[in-house]
Amino acid sequence: MAAWVGLVPALLAALFAGWCGNLLGGVTAAGSTAALAALLLTLAAVAAPWRDPLRLGRTWRLAPLALWAAAAASAWRSPVPRAGLEPVVLLPAFLCLPAAFARCWSGDAARRLGARSMAGVVAGFAAWSLAADRLRGVAAGAAVASASQRPGTPGFGATLAPLGHHPLLAAWLATLLPLALLPLREKSAWRWLGAAAGVLALAAVAAGRAQPIAADVPGRSLAGGAALACEALLAAVWFALLADGRRVRRWLVGGLALAGVALAVFQLQRVLLIVARQDLSALARAVYVQGGLQGWRERPWLGWGPGSVPWTAAWFLKPRPGVNPWGEAVGELHSLPVQLGYELGTLGLLGVLVTAAAFLRRRWEERRAAADPALLAAGCLGLAGAAIASLGTAALAVSALPLALAAAAGAALAGGAGGAGTPPPVPARPRLAACLYGVAVAAALLDPELARWHYDRAVAADQGGRRPAATAELDAALRLDPAFPLYPTRLALLQDGAVAHAAAALALRAARGGQGVGVQWLVAGILGRADGEVWAPAALAQGCSLDPFSPFPPFYLMVVEPEAAPAPRLGARALLAEPRLMAATFWEGREALFRRALEEVRQWPGVDAGWKLALLRAAPIPAARRGAVVRLGLAIDNVSFTQATSLHLFRRRPWPALWPLIALRQPLIAPASVPPATSLRSTEGGPFEERGCVR
Repeated sequence: MAAWVGLVPALLAALFAGWCGNLLGGVTAAGSTAALAALLLTLAAVAAPWRDPLRLGRTWRLAPLALWAAAAASAWRSPVPRAGLEPVVLLPAFLCLPAAFARCWSGDAARRLGARSMAGVVAGFAAWSLAADRLRGVAAGAAVASASQRPGTPGFGATLAPLGHHPLLAAWLATLLPLALLPLREKSAWRWLGAAAGVLALAAVAAGRAQPIAADVPGRSLAGGAALACEALLAAVWFALLADGRRVRRWLVGGLALAGVALAVFQLQRVLLIVARQDLSALARAVYVQGGLQGWRERPWLGWGPGSVPWTAAWFLKPRPGVNPWGEAVGELHSLPVQLGYELGTLGLLGVLVTAAAFLRRRWEERRAAADPALLAAGCLGLAGAAIASLGTAALAVSALPLALAAAAGAALAGGAGGAGTPPPVPARPRLAACLYGVAVAAALLDPELARWHYDRAVAADQGGRRPAATAELDAALRLDPAFPLYPTRLALLQDGAVAHAAAALALRAARGGQGVGVQWLVAGILGRADGEVWAPAALAQGCSLDPFSPFPPFYLMVVEPEAAPAPRLGARALLAEPRLMAATFWEGREALFRRALEEVRQWPGVDAGWKLALLRAAPIPAARRGAVVRLGLAIDNVSFTQATSLHLFRRRPWPALWPLIALRQPLIAPASVPPATSLRSTEGGPFEERGCVR
C-alpha cells in the first residue's frame, strides 16, 4: 500500500469537519450524500477486516456485534423507529472505520505522512476558529439579520466557527490533538508544524464564544478544557511509567503534569460559577440530564431507540424559567452516557462500555511489542480526551465527531500492530463484504437521501417565492420518505385555505410521527381548530404539555372554549408567557374573561410581585382597544440558534418561516411589552406543571 494512503484519515477529518459532517453542512443533501459516499468508498477501497475489526481477540470480538444487536432491538421496540434508521444502518461502518484507518497508517512512511497531515488539519481548523472569534463580534448583527432570510447561514448563533459550534470544535480538537503532536518527535522542520498545531489548538479551546456564560466570563467549553487537561496528565503518567531515567524524560513528565494542572486551574472560574448555580449553560444541561435519566428509568433495558432523543425527550424535560426558552429544540442531552442510556437502554450502554474497555485493554497489552508506541499512546490519549469531552456533549449526529473518534482508534490500532512495514494484501472476502455492505446501505438509505434532495429544493423554491414548486418538491419527499415527520408538517404549512382539511390531516400525521415534538402538535392543533376538527383541543393540550412556556397552546385552548371553566387559567398562562397578548383582538367583547385572566395572573404562585404589578398596570381598558391590527406570528427556524427545530430535531436544512396567527391592536403592543415571566429566573416552574393544559 502506497505511503500517500496515510493522508486519507486527515483528509476525511478535514472534509467532515469543514463541510459534510459538521453541524450545518451535514444536514444539506449534498453534504449528507458526500459524507455517506466518502465513508462507504473508504471502507470498500481499504477493505479492512470485518471479522474482528477492532482487534479485540477471540473472547471479546463479539462485543461490537452485541452492541449492534442491542441498537437494532432498541430501534425495533422504539415508538419512533424512523429516527433510528441511519444510526442502525451506519453503526457497522463506524465500527469498521478504525481498522480502515489503521491500514492507511500501516507503514512507517505512511505514519509519518499521516501525522504531518493531521497536524496540518488540526492547526488549520484551530486557526480558523481563532479568526472566527475575532470576526464574530463584527458579524453578529448582520448574521442575526440574515438568519431570517437565508437558511443555514451563520445567523444561527455562533456558526462562524468550524463544525458550527464551539463545544463541538473543542471536542473534535481534544480527540485529534494527540495525533497532531506526533511530528514533534521528528528531527526536521516538520516538528514546528506539530508545535503550531498544539499551540493553536490550546488557544482555540481556551477562546470564548460570542455569548458569555455570565458577566465578564467568556463562554469557554468546560468539557473541552477538561479533556485537554486529562490528556496532559495521562501523558505524564504514560511517560513516567516508561521512563528510563533520562533527564529529558523527567523534564517532559514534569512539563506535561504542569500543563495539565494549569489547564485545570484555567477552568476554575467556570467551575465556581457552576457551583454557585450562576452558569446558565450548566443549569440548562442539568435540565437535559435530569430529563434523560427520567426517560432511562421509564424504559431501562432497551431505551427509547437510537436517534430518539430529539423526538421524545420533551416528554421528560422540566424546563426552568429564565434558563430554557419556549420553543427550545433539544436535539441532544449534552451528556453521552446519559443519552446512550436513554436511547439504547442499559443493554446498549453496557455494549458500548464493554467494547471500549476491551479495546483499551488489548492496546495496553500490545504496548511493549508495538510497531509505533508513540502512535499507540497518541491514539489512546485521543480516545481518553473524547471520553471526557463526551460528558459535555452527545452530538453523535454531527458525524465529524464519530469520525474523529474512529481516527484516534485507528491510530491506536496502527501503533499497536506487531511489526512494521507494508501489510499483506487484503483477501477477497473482506473486500467483497465491504462492497456488499455498501450495496445494502445504499438500498436502505437511497429513498431518504433522495427525499432530502427534494426537501432542499423545496426550501430553495419557497425562499425564492415559488410556492407551487416547493409544494411539488415536498410531495415528492413525502412519497419517498413517508415516515419522516418534518415533511408533512412543512407541506401542511404550505397549504392554503382551500385545502384546510388536507392541511390539518397532514399536520396531525406529522405530530403522531414525531410523537414528542411540541411545535408539531401546536401546528396540528391550530390547523385542526381552523378546520373544526374534534381532535384539535387534544393536540393543543399535547403541545402545551411538551412546551409549557409557549404562549400559543394555552391561548388557542382558551379560544376554542372561552366559556369553559379553565379558560381564565389558560389565558393567564398565555399572558405570563407573552404579555403582548393583552393587545389581542380576541378580548374585545370578552372583558369579563380578560379580567378573570388578569386575576389568575395576580394569584399565580411563584411569580415576582413587581412583575405582576407592571403587567396589571399595562393592561388596557376597553375604550383603548382600537387602532390598526397586526399579527403575532409563530416563527419557525428563524428565532435563534436553539429554536431551529429543523436543524436540531430533524437534522435537515433550516427553513425560516413566520406564520402570522394572533391579531393584535398595534397601539397597545408597546405598553404591553413587559418581559415574559417565563424568561425570569425568579419565576418558579412548578406552578406551570401544576396548572397544566391537560384537559
